[in-house]
Amino acid sequence: MRDDLHRTVAAPRHWKRLVQMAARESERPKLPEALRDATLKTLSREIRPEMISRLRDFASTASADMFGAEQVHEFVADLQSRSKSPVERDVCETFRSLVAISGVTPEIVDHAVRDVAKETANHECEGLIAQARNSSVWAARELRHELNRGLQHCDFENICDDSGAVVRPKKRAPKAAIDLDESISRHVPK
Repeated sequence: MRDDLHRTVAAPRHWKRLVQMAARESERPKLPEALRDATLKTLSREIRPEMISRLRDFASTASADMFGAEQVHEFVADLQSRSKSPVERDVCETFRSLVAISGVTPEIVDHAVRDVAKETANHECEGLIAQARNSSVWAARELRHELNRGLQHCDFENICDDSGAVVRPKKRAPKAAIDLDESISRHVPK
């Protein structure tokens, strides 16, 4: 795969970094964690903690109520009309469909957010691949292969904390600074 492909892709930096990692064989084992981090950054910008906490409150009260499943449609319609982003609307719609399949349970909100996270990661990866195809069909094919492999091993558990906020990705430790004189003295034989 071309190693300069990330320069041809118009995407936020945290998604461009994935293209760069997929091109470098030495960084491919880190790809699933980087995919999770990029997805978390996107979701933290798109999903308000208040919406998740309202869904959780509703799910906990509706699971105890005998007619809770019947109230889902009105509640989700109201919440969807107040949502600020398409991702919030996706969470509401996924919540509604999961309730229709399995009923209201307290854990269903986390399942809905996890499903939307997977959907968001797939959507963003497909966007990267489509842009890479403009540059090279072969490189786009290789990129699809590596990103799909990374998505298979990506862990989307525990995306939201107890307050409803999307968990922030772990910050990488800064590289140790080496003084120029110190680096020269290491390599000069005595």
